[in-house]
Amino acid sequence: MFNFTEPWYALSQEQQDEWERKLDQSHAQSGSKLLMTCFSRWSGAATLCWGVEAYPSFEALMKRSALLNEMDWYNFTSTESVLGVPFTL
Repeated sequence: MFNFTEPWYALSQEQQDEWERKLDQSHAQSGSKLLMTCFSRWSGAATLCWGVEAYPSFEALMKRSALLNEMDWYNFTSTESVLGVPFTL
């Protein structure tokens, strides 16, 4: 779950576009996949959107985390992550 922070809105449209391009590339570089993104601001003000991502290994998760740090992800967003594993009821 995440929201953009004030520094995000201070970026030009070109800078935002470049940042989003790098965000997309971080999945390819780490081997992770974005399975779904959901806009949820309509149902409450607390969260702009959330997504579901899949990682082939813990190492891939750590690689993506390092790439997000390089992008200054945590300066431009306020996030909350939940990790889990698939299961069937």
